Amino acid sequence: MKLFLASFLLYSFVFCQAQELPVKFQPGIISNGGEFGLTISPDSKRALWVRSGGKRDTLVIMESVFRDGQWQKPAIAGFSAGQGQWKDIDPMFSPDGSTLFFQSNRPVPGLPQRTGFDIWAVKRKASGWCVPYHLGNTVNTDSSESYASVAANGNMYFMKNDEQGIGSSDIYVAEYVNGSYQQPRNIGSPVNTGERESNPFISPDEDYLIYFSSDSSGFGEVDLYISFREGGNWGKPINIGAPVNTRDAEFCPFYHSGEKRLYFSRQVKTEGRLMEDLYSVPFDPMDYRKADRQVQRKPFVLGYTEEFYSKELKENRVLNIYLPDGYREGDTVRYPVIFLLDGAADEDFIHIVGLLQYNNFPWIDRVPKSIVVGIANVNRRRDFTFPTTVAEDKKLWPATGGSAAFIRFMKKELQPYVESRYRTGGGRTLIGQSLGGLLATQILFEKPAMFDRYIIVSPSLWWDNGSMLQRIPAVAGARDLPFTQVYIGVGKEGLTPGKNPRVMEDDAKLLVGKLNAIGHPSLKIFFDYLPAEDHATVTHPAVFNAFRLLYPVKVTQ
Repeated sequence: MKLFLASFLLYSFVFCQAQELPVKFQPGIISNGGEFGLTISPDSKRALWVRSGGKRDTLVIMESVFRDGQWQKPAIAGFSAGQGQWKDIDPMFSPDGSTLFFQSNRPVPGLPQRTGFDIWAVKRKASGWCVPYHLGNTVNTDSSESYASVAANGNMYFMKNDEQGIGSSDIYVAEYVNGSYQQPRNIGSPVNTGERESNPFISPDEDYLIYFSSDSSGFGEVDLYISFREGGNWGKPINIGAPVNTRDAEFCPFYHSGEKRLYFSRQVKTEGRLMEDLYSVPFDPMDYRKADRQVQRKPFVLGYTEEFYSKELKENRVLNIYLPDGYREGDTVRYPVIFLLDGAADEDFIHIVGLLQYNNFPWIDRVPKSIVVGIANVNRRRDFTFPTTVAEDKKLWPATGGSAAFIRFMKKELQPYVESRYRTGGGRTLIGQSLGGLLATQILFEKPAMFDRYIIVSPSLWWDNGSMLQRIPAVAGARDLPFTQVYIGVGKEGLTPGKNPRVMEDDAKLLVGKLNAIGHPSLKIFFDYLPAEDHATVTHPAVFNAFRLLYPVKVTQ
């Protein structure tokens, strides 16, 4: 998943430096959906990372070498737990590449009661890895320590779970003096807060720190931040911003100064496992230092873009997702969902979300806060039409007639996908215009319970010579139909295309009459004629009116 950066890129005064999209690190070879915590040697010839397999019951450190122009098949690092008898995590090279730091819950000599993670190190020689050694009990305690990163002077930064800390986890530093580590100290605010701070990467010169925080002002569950050291004190953290940070969890940062790339891990929670992958992006920390001293900005983020494979359609489908203000991971509040046909960035997604957000203003509070799922098109004529019997129309538009498969996709795949990833509840709305309005009408006729609100704008009922208007809607005989509201809006649009032109306004009125004639007590129909609009301009004002009709003014007693 990636952030939906609306194509016009509005800017506010917070920072975003990384404009290129992050890419997975060696997909299929190294990053396979169950890896995190990558480090790469200074000469870019050796990589180590953690293999989790999507769960945390077995954690081993993997290794690959770069040879003959490519990364070789990974193997378990020689010092790691090949049999899974303990867990090893968070490898990190020292700036000179001679030492690798990692954390493990392997037995600590003389401390059989210790079960948490401690910091260990292992030297690398030409012959291979040496025997790992424990970093002692000044740095390590009965609390877990993890993600150790070392500056060129030996000072070590790491995360520690400490009941005496500022937040649930904090970043500490242990200074390296005369060959030994001193008592760790909490680096304090503004880096550490009442939230979780962890995974510190310290620069070789100890002049900047990249880490993650669960600060609620971020993009997602945890975001990556950078802080610069000035005069011995850490400065105000800067959110690294999009497209690195998303609504998911970004963690385990590592900056390779030779490659000028930021490596990090991204975690997506799914049912039964964690999807964890390694990513990289071109990156220059000094751009953030300039921004810290000057104007700071980031793209105005409207939502998120997700892509998944549809078995029904046998292709990848792109979704644009808008989450309402206040939507937070871990909350229990559930939100209605608006499914939007023609939902790409260059279609109707942006302006429909704007209408919703406008009606969510506290001083308006007309429409409930909702999730919007914009379905980007692949071939709308194929997906939104049923087979036609008009031979001339078949010749004009041969790739049509796939609406049955698209409806199955929406019912069997799309709706369950959205409900599994987001906190949904309180109703489903479908918005469709033109051919999208035809599809919405077909769903209303054949599977009315899929949605409880339909916003149908300028439906292309001319298709197949108006045969949809000759059908008997399933709702006519439905005994257990939940309360369903249908808005039908049309502009002054005149003759339709096709072999046998029809008048779109007349067809819309025929549809309203057909539905009203059913007289079903659970079906409420709204008709809206917008004579100042045509087929190109009607969508926005029609949806605005639909929101007003479907959600009347709240009357206070």
